[in-house]
Amino acid sequence: MKIAPVIRLINVTKQYDNSVLAVDSVSFEVQAGTLLALLGASGCGKTSTLRLIAGLERPSSGEIWLNDRLVAGNGVWVEPEKRRVGMVFQDYALFPHMTVTDNILFALKDFPRRERKARVQEMLELVGLPDMGRRYPHQLSGGQQQRVALARALAPSPDIVLLDEPFSNLDAALRRSTREEVRQILKSANTTTVFVTHDQEEALAIADQVAVLREGCLLQIGTPRELYNQPNQKAVAAFIGEANFVEGKALGQYVQTALGNLPLHHHQHGRVEVLIRPESLMLHPKADGAFRIKHVQFLGFDQFVTIPLPDKTEIYARVRSHIELIPDMPVDIQVQGNVCAYPLK
Repeated sequence: MKIAPVIRLINVTKQYDNSVLAVDSVSFEVQAGTLLALLGASGCGKTSTLRLIAGLERPSSGEIWLNDRLVAGNGVWVEPEKRRVGMVFQDYALFPHMTVTDNILFALKDFPRRERKARVQEMLELVGLPDMGRRYPHQLSGGQQQRVALARALAPSPDIVLLDEPFSNLDAALRRSTREEVRQILKSANTTTVFVTHDQEEALAIADQVAVLREGCLLQIGTPRELYNQPNQKAVAAFIGEANFVEGKALGQYVQTALGNLPLHHHQHGRVEVLIRPESLMLHPKADGAFRIKHVQFLGFDQFVTIPLPDKTEIYARVRSHIELIPDMPVDIQVQGNVCAYPLK
């Protein structure tokens, strides 16, 4: 018997009064305990989608189901406070005049009074701040404030936690450590989570599933590895990670390109653009190499190498720095693994 998803959107559309189509027939499911990232550029509809799940916006059409219960659509509307959803806003929305304990207690109004303080302490332990209850938000670092906001969201035991750009206010050094801490907290709580981000690395690093949106449409949903290695269209390939695109002719199992015949993930025919990730290019310095290096950018652990192709297209390789490469050096190029290709428009 198939287990019902915790979150299910069916052809959900949101059009605002100014005729802006923020969300366009979006459908997806989120299983229990999954951490889903809504990923896309500014204005793609990811925050609107989050707000629709939370009940902060009403869909123009379509259905939203939470725990197999219709909460929006077909004349049904369930208020946000009745959806068992916790939310962490971009600015954390902590009350500055309240202590950490009181901020978390604020979310426990419906809890039995005798259980509230124990629940607060349990949440502080969960987020790694057991001794911070008496402090005020201004006495905490950005990462600590974020964990308090997460503790407040988790305190009432919601079925779902929603986070809107949760790491955008943190500096780069803190962002990486904090996002892993937040992932561990959410996994420990076994909470179904949806978070919004424009940062591809962030989505790939901590999400179980990633949904890529553009102009209100869902382009692809899958695991980070699936989206990176086998994007279903050029727009997803270009948005997630660094990408080279080389023209070629697909002949079933392989594609003819300036870099040789390359094996395809899927059988195709006709003129195509081939996705080649920079790290999949191996460069072999050789006196009679078929290509010449144009530029080398040293980046420490690795180096970014620019190489023109015969049709003047420039491709980029990311190569370990222990291989000494210099401009005008002749090289042969080997492409590792199978490649994805997209019909040439």
